[in-house]
Amino acid sequence: MDLEVLQNIDSDKLDKLLKIAAILGDGQISTQRNATLKEGIDQYESNAENNLSPKSLLSIKSTNKSFLKFFSAIRPLHTITQHDFEKYIAHKKINSPKGYKVDVRTLRAMFNKFIEWNYITNNPLTKIKFAKTQTAAPKYLTSEEFERVMLKAENKLIEDFCRVAFDTGMRLSELVYLRWKNVDLIKKVIIVGDEVFTTKSRRQRIVPMSGKVFLILEARYKLVGGKDTPLPPETSSGQALSRGDFIKQYVFRKSLSSHYTGDYFSKKFKEACRAAEIDEGIHLHSLRHSAATRMAQSGAPIIAVQKILGHSQISTTMIYAHTDLEAMRAAVNLLK
Repeated sequence: MDLEVLQNIDSDKLDKLLKIAAILGDGQISTQRNATLKEGIDQYESNAENNLSPKSLLSIKSTNKSFLKFFSAIRPLHTITQHDFEKYIAHKKINSPKGYKVDVRTLRAMFNKFIEWNYITNNPLTKIKFAKTQTAAPKYLTSEEFERVMLKAENKLIEDFCRVAFDTGMRLSELVYLRWKNVDLIKKVIIVGDEVFTTKSRRQRIVPMSGKVFLILEARYKLVGGKDTPLPPETSSGQALSRGDFIKQYVFRKSLSSHYTGDYFSKKFKEACRAAEIDEGIHLHSLRHSAATRMAQSGAPIIAVQKILGHSQISTTMIYAHTDLEAMRAAVNLLK
């Protein structure tokens, strides 16, 4: 059956044709569910909505939106071939040279799920590999550079947020969604991940507080209504929050019922960097790289750094084990 014909007929006629083909034993159709691309995508996004983070779901929907523009929504899933994907990837390389690999990884995972659901029998993306490209070393800030940026921070909220990121290596989303219930000022640890917020690795982890982080969080705790404060936070009715309600609040909150977005903190940090005339390649995520680099340069065991950052693979953490420029310079100076 000609693929162009399949793409240009209405769904009712397509369904009839597929039933006829199944009866006649046309290829794979008789052994598979005759799902269209749109049906498969809708099911996958529904499944993702129940099992993945809002950020992951947003990324999936963005990829699928682009994919549906390239292929017909009523295209039967099992008719999409490796050659079709190669043409799609070539198109994405031109229109999205920095993001096409993310799209391909997302689509590969989705088509693997289609196999589980018996929509298709094999994944046409399995044999598609990326050529290796040169990986740039992650950019980071020294303590001196970071202090220059903090002098330009717009307000105390931005400064506190960035200082905690700089000393914990926590991801942007992890700090945005951090709640007081996961801050233990007695044991001086932060619990990352709970029943509401899912971490990237889907594993809860514990991040110890540095002395600086403890002082920042203790001060914010008292400021917004923690223990021993004379000004407990109030609800819209003017009543002080109970202990149970208080611990559910966000640490870096916008109001009692909402938090700031990651984009807000990213934008404000970038503004401070530009005001401090810092390298344009530095972004808020660079604070995570900065924490990891400083720990590695200070001699922290790489396994400990991995656990603090929440990396699933030690190879990801190893990139920070080779960033001590002064140590490398000392090694070169040993040459006679």
